[in-house]
Amino acid sequence: MRTRGRRQVHIGHQLGFAVFAGEINGFGFLRPGRRCRQQQRKPGKNHGQRSGSAAQESGSRSRDGNCIHGSTFTRAQITHRSGSNETTGLVLIMSGKAGLRQASQAPSAARLCTRARVAHNFRLSASHKFDKASLLPELRMAFDRFTSTKNSRPLKDPMIHTYTDDDVSDAIGWRDVLRDLPHAFESLRTGDAAIQARQRIDCGNWKLSGMGAIWESRAVAAYKTYTSLNGRFDFLLNLFDLNEQTHHVMPASEITRARTAAMTVWVAQRITAPRAQKMALFGLGLQGRTHLEALQETMGFSEIAVVDTADVSHACAALSARYKTQVHQVAPQEAVTGADLIVTVTRSKQPLFDGAWLKRGASICAVGTSLPSGTEIDQVSRARSDRVIVEWKPQSLVEAGEIVIGMADKSLDATQIRDLPELLADDEPWRRTPEEIILFKAVGVGLSDLVAARLVVERLRGRSLVQASTSSQH
Repeated sequence: MRTRGRRQVHIGHQLGFAVFAGEINGFGFLRPGRRCRQQQRKPGKNHGQRSGSAAQESGSRSRDGNCIHGSTFTRAQITHRSGSNETTGLVLIMSGKAGLRQASQAPSAARLCTRARVAHNFRLSASHKFDKASLLPELRMAFDRFTSTKNSRPLKDPMIHTYTDDDVSDAIGWRDVLRDLPHAFESLRTGDAAIQARQRIDCGNWKLSGMGAIWESRAVAAYKTYTSLNGRFDFLLNLFDLNEQTHHVMPASEITRARTAAMTVWVAQRITAPRAQKMALFGLGLQGRTHLEALQETMGFSEIAVVDTADVSHACAALSARYKTQVHQVAPQEAVTGADLIVTVTRSKQPLFDGAWLKRGASICAVGTSLPSGTEIDQVSRARSDRVIVEWKPQSLVEAGEIVIGMADKSLDATQIRDLPELLADDEPWRRTPEEIILFKAVGVGLSDLVAARLVVERLRGRSLVQASTSSQH
């Protein structure tokens, strides 16, 4: 529910009752996507306001003082069944200064007067006394009256829920995604989940990309779309709850950050040699810092050597104090030499280091680019790798530059490459010997996005249910 302009409110794509104030002034229906402007109830008149909105703009006040900033909305759902048709409405009850919270102690005489022409020309007037317990039946009666009118027709409620970046970042982090990723890829292995590979189109300097997944046993599907221009990305994700028939739309920058770090941690824990001490990290941007946090908190390195084109020495000093370990900015050769784990999180399409610097038993997690024309890892590193791991072959073999270029220049052989579903099907460990060099190339797949988005919806919608379907407007 969003306020648009002065005293103009849009209830998204929900069909619902709009109930105003502690002293109920009116109620009505709003068709999906429609907007209407509130009209104040004039003192002494025996009619209500034009309905279809659930609140005024934040901070505004009605003449009778009932609709105020910080009002609380209590949500309930009414379902009307007529033969094979079913119509569902969302009831929004706003408690103002006095509020419905006091109604159970001091029942109010309320005028349920409506003059609503915004939905199917229905018109209804009534006057009732109510308390908190009797309010819902009264609304149900009005709803039945509406759906049985001559001009009414069955309506479907798509129940589209929207979220903000703050909602997403408050709801999940890489730790949450890390718990569910193995289950999701095990489902992919058994056929309980499916992935749609990334699709891209270009127009001038712009790129539009999309990727998706379905997880059948969890009854969810997700599709992420994003634009990119000169290294700037704008992500949007749609999650479909297949059981509840609800649709959830959210920005996906935080989802991408959390699921990417979670994937790296999951694989790094399985492929890094035991008793690893040193990590080399290329790139200390937002994604790089998330990787440093996740890998340090799960694996506990005694030294983290950071390589970045910018001066990040102050950030390294702060991270060193936070984790009580040595975090310092160095040159590429110093970083890679003696490193047990090398992680690349950059936008570079050119190799970042010489593979001759790798020690035996090193592991590499290449995360930065997903374009087939770019690679952060050089030919020597690829040729020295005893095993190459990717998320999902149908996507990685055609868009991961390290793989595409490696196959073309013969530095990689197809027999070296395993994906996560194949590894989960085998009993053998992902690292077979202490001496082998392992390269993991991540490009990001729709199933990882689905895992993160599902957790967002579960947390946010679940929280509202726990709180008796009550939330506050700020």
